[in-house]
Amino acid sequence: MKPHGIKTRMRPIRPLFFLMMYLIVHLTAGQNAAIDSLRRSLPGIKDDSIKADMLVNLGWELLLTGQYDSAIHYAGQAAALCGHTDLKSGLAEAYYCMANAYLRKGNYPMVIQHNTEALKIWEQAGNRTGVAKCLSGIGLVHKLQADYGSALDYYTRALDIAEQTGNKLGMAILTGNIGSVYSEQGDYLKALEYYLKSYKAKEELGEKNGMAADLSNIGVIYRQLGDDSLARIYYQRSLELGESIGDLSVITTNLVNLGGLCLRAKEYGQAEAYFKRSFLLADSSGDLNNLKLAEQSLSQLYEQTGRYELAYVHYRNFIALRDSISSEENIKRQTEIEMNYEFEKKEAATRIEQEKKDAINRIVIYSISGGLLLVLLLAVFIFRGYRQKQRANKVITLQKEEVERQKQLVEEKQKEILDSIQYAKRIQQSLLPTEKYIERNLGRSGGNK
Repeated sequence: MKPHGIKTRMRPIRPLFFLMMYLIVHLTAGQNAAIDSLRRSLPGIKDDSIKADMLVNLGWELLLTGQYDSAIHYAGQAAALCGHTDLKSGLAEAYYCMANAYLRKGNYPMVIQHNTEALKIWEQAGNRTGVAKCLSGIGLVHKLQADYGSALDYYTRALDIAEQTGNKLGMAILTGNIGSVYSEQGDYLKALEYYLKSYKAKEELGEKNGMAADLSNIGVIYRQLGDDSLARIYYQRSLELGESIGDLSVITTNLVNLGGLCLRAKEYGQAEAYFKRSFLLADSSGDLNNLKLAEQSLSQLYEQTGRYELAYVHYRNFIALRDSISSEENIKRQTEIEMNYEFEKKEAATRIEQEKKDAINRIVIYSISGGLLLVLLLAVFIFRGYRQKQRANKVITLQKEEVERQKQLVEEKQKEILDSIQYAKRIQQSLLPTEKYIERNLGRSGGNK
């Protein structure tokens, strides 16, 4: 959304409009060819996964050419398609693309929201590179809002992940990001150390967008250190590299930077030309951050050259942009998004910890139950053995008793037989004559002969 007063501020620079439009078309011709190709190919794609990837790629191409609303539109289509088909990886990429488009538009709450959504998905998927990218994006918002402590925290967390995973490009980008925080804090030597390290790493990787950003940042450091000649060299190198790759954000930033050097050197005509070019590019692409810088720079220029009415118009527009970007409502919403994310993250961690405890408790319960069951089975087995032993003992006892009874019966029978024999013997003895009787009678018989 354009701030109030846009018509008034456009009047002084209307003669340059068509020249700037030609520059924009010239810089983005390559990207437009890719955009047209992607748009023509989309209707024939049936596979949802391939179509989502193409929509996200289209979103990135549109973002690089400054068509931020269109980038959000197509990335949003990719997000809707991925959400419907449960393509989590594509959904995270779509959110991340939209976060970057909203960043260029200066809508920080939406940057935080979409980075946070992508962050959740990549954390769940274990995609550490994606997590690092989102942490870096959130860190950038904090840096832009001068919350340098939080910015360093997010950047450092992201850098740790990049180092652990061996992501050289991520390490290079995050090293530059940390340098930018030191620069904002006024620690210029520390910032220069990080920027040079970042530039060298990106140069080895052939990462031209990052190289252009680092060259611009190194120029800022030299300007802060009072070496405007070196600053101009680095700004110009960054501008040329940005023009070669068609990065409008890099171009508009360096135009403001070069204009600032000219303003400090009282080269007012050249400064105005740089500022107006930057203004047109930022305004046409909807890059509110660079548009804010261009408005502020034009206001300073016109104030120094005595054109106070124009200075007031651009200063008013600068304030409107600054307030829209950094309003209390936006910061509050952004904070709420971050707090909700942290709360959900802690809640998820608590839930996971509780699930672990529940799992351990279940294992303990199952172990105790299994132990008790084994003890019960052992007890049943022992009791069964005891009962069997009792029955066996009872049988043996009965058998013994039976043997004893039979023995007793035999003994009784034997006694009865012996008693009978003795009785018969006594009877027999009683019936038979005694020896003396026989002898006496035999003796008489012999005498009669």
